Order: sequence, then C-alpha cells, then structure tokens
Amino acid sequence: MTSISELTSEAAIERHRESWQELWEETPGASFAQHIDWYLAWCRENSHRVRPRVLLAGMAGKSVGLLPLVERRDDSTRGQVRLEFASVGWSAFCGPLGRNPAATWLLAMRWLQNQPWHLDQIVLHNLDRNGTDHGRAMNAMRVCGMKAQQPPGGKVPLIETSGSQAAFDATRPAEMQNDLAAAERTLARSGRVQFVRFRSDGQAGTQPGTGRTLLEHCHRLRRLSSGGIVGPMNSTPLASGRRLTDGFLEETHRVAVAAGAADICLLHLSGDPVAAVYSHHVAGRLEGVYCGMHPEAPPEAMLVLFDRLVRDSFCRGDQSLVPPAGLIVPWQGWQTRTLTRSCVSHQASGLLKTGFNRLVRMFHRPAKAAVSRPSLPHTAGPITGLTASQPAGEPCDLRDTTPESVACLTAPRVDVAAGTAPEQPVALAPGQPTARPHLRIARFPE
Repeated sequence: MTSISELTSEAAIERHRESWQELWEETPGASFAQHIDWYLAWCRENSHRVRPRVLLAGMAGKSVGLLPLVERRDDSTRGQVRLEFASVGWSAFCGPLGRNPAATWLLAMRWLQNQPWHLDQIVLHNLDRNGTDHGRAMNAMRVCGMKAQQPPGGKVPLIETSGSQAAFDATRPAEMQNDLAAAERTLARSGRVQFVRFRSDGQAGTQPGTGRTLLEHCHRLRRLSSGGIVGPMNSTPLASGRRLTDGFLEETHRVAVAAGAADICLLHLSGDPVAAVYSHHVAGRLEGVYCGMHPEAPPEAMLVLFDRLVRDSFCRGDQSLVPPAGLIVPWQGWQTRTLTRSCVSHQASGLLKTGFNRLVRMFHRPAKAAVSRPSLPHTAGPITGLTASQPAGEPCDLRDTTPESVACLTAPRVDVAAGTAPEQPVALAPGQPTARPHLRIARFPE
C-alpha cells in the first residue's frame, strides 16, 4: 500500500515535522537547505511568488521519502508556473529526502501526472548525477508518461579534508604555496592577523554572544562587498540577482545554530574584521553560503582567510568543503574533485495547452493561504525493485524500470472546502488504465 501526502501550507508541514526530521537525518549527503526550518523560512521570505508543495511518500504506513518542492509564478515569463526545488542556489545538490529516492521519485511523479495539470513546467535543478540520483528522476518521469528533458547541468568544486593535511599540501602547486606565504607576509606588515571561527553544536547556550557578533560582521562585510546580493551555489545570479533581507539570513542562522549547522569564519586585521565566509555544516560537510570582504582591505585578506579555513577544517576532522559563490580567490588550487550536477525538466506540450493553463489560472486563482490536501491512499501493482520480499524503506533502482512494469496509481479528488470524505482507493491490476474521477480541468493529449 502506497500513499502520497501533498502539503501546501505551513500548518500542514508542521504536522509532519517529525517525519521530515527523521527523513532528513537518514538522507545520505543531506544539506541544511533541505532542513524543515530552512524550507519554511525560505517560503515565508518568498511568499509573494511561491507556495509550498511538499510531497511526502509513504509505503506500508511508513514515510519513506519527501520532495521539498515549491510552486513558483514567474512574472518575467508571462506568468508561467513551474514546480522546482526551494534550495536551488543555496545547496550544491537538491533531491528527495530519505533512503529510498527511487520509490520517492516514482510515487511523486505518478501523483503529479494524475492530478489536473495546471503547471507550465517541472524543473528539477542541481541533481547529483553521479551520486544519489543516477538518472532516477528522469526515468521516473518517463515511466509516468512525462516528456523528460535534460538541459545542461553544471560542475561543483569539492575540497576533501578527510585525509592528511601534509599529503594535501604536497599536492598543491609550488607557485600557490609561494603566493600564500607572500600573502601572509603582506598582511603581517599591515597589522596583527587573527582568524576567528564559530561553529554551533546544536545545544542551547552555545556561545550566543560570539555567534551573534560574528554574524553582524558577516552581514556588514557582505553588504560592503556585494551591495547586499547573496551569491548562490552556482555560477549564475540567484534569481536575477534578487536581494534577500538580513531578516531571512538571521532567521536561518538562528535555526542553523539550533541544528548545529552554523559555521562562521572571520579574519581580523588589527582588531577590525576584513573578510568573512558563512557556511552550513552537516555531518562533517561544509557548504559555503556567502562571503564578503571590506573594500579597503588588502586583496590578500580573502586568500589568507580561505587558506586558514581549509587548514582548520583538517584539524576539526571535517570531510569536505564546497567553496561559496563569489569567492575571489583561485580556489582551484585547493580543489581535489569535481562533482557533476544534472537538470531534468518536463514542459506542457504545445502552445494550446500552455495557453489553456494560463486561461484557467486567470479565472481560478487559489487563495493566498493554501489549504493542505489530506493524505490520499493509493494502491499500485508490482513495481520493479519494490516487491513483497523487500521491506519498506530499502533502496530500489529505477534505472532499468520500464512503463510496462509499473501499475497506474489512482488519484481520487477530494473537495476539502465542502468537507467530503476521500473516495476509497480502487485496486488496479497491472496495465489497467488509471481512473481519474472528478477531473474539473480538461487534459489535452501529449
């Protein structure tokens, strides 16, 4: 027995906080941008253009996966509505939570395909192509009848700090080591150099004054160096360079401190902060969020700060580090690996269907306070990799799955406003067409 719960309001998400937290903790390589508190803070900051759309997948009465998606209306493209990850630009990789991403993708895509279609696009950026994804998102789309496309992805620089620091230093070019030594001497002539680092441990009362003071220095240096624009975790401007408030960064810092994920590095010159790097830290993995440098500081300040940051990470036993965007140092000298990101998308086919979607939205605009849809049970036929002998929660692989091997899932409609009870799920045999009762919006053929 499988189920999908669609959560479209903060209250509905809060009711599933425990499930979200458990799935986040068991996700390999999870980032803090996938944390429930970060997601809610981001949705509140962007409530004028997005609404939550979280898909919680369940099997045998247990939550096995979660997709932290949002529905965004893009005013720059004639009001197109697309479904995407909230953490794009704030994390090196995006993806589902839980140890069973294949089943999560399949159940979520089947659910979306069976709903009245009002989206113009589904765009899934920053998937870990050679890590947790392995093409599972694209295969799930194709299995469910979507026209999956794969736009160009990108690269992610990675600095591994899990080994020996001496061995790491031996691999760096001699020219780079000479430049670092010269930068240290230049700063030493300008004044006393001090490296300060704050990292929360998730416990109450963890250096609250120190963390708050360093955060204020970070905000000030960020505004001085970039005009208040927070750089994303990729090479393109974050949503056309939109400005985010200090309130959002302070709120996410507060929840990061509570979760033990806040990491602040500052370089002081004669007592004055001149360079800063703010990162999120989860299970030994560092992801740079933003950085800043005083415009009147020596140009070597950021180079020295980043070098000391990497060295201190070796001493702390960290596993890896992804540099923040906008870093004005040649971080390639520290880079040990390059990771590959992929993107998978599905677009409404034809101008007629796209125009019809916009026409429907003109006359049927949802209320600002979205209503949570209750969990709708489904029954499915056999799915490759998910058999009775395999316990719920065990990973399965969709790379070899074909449409013929997947049974259709039911998608009964529920009138939440009227308070009617959901329909009983109808068990379908493998290959039997999907029942779609109470469709109020016509679906054009693909």
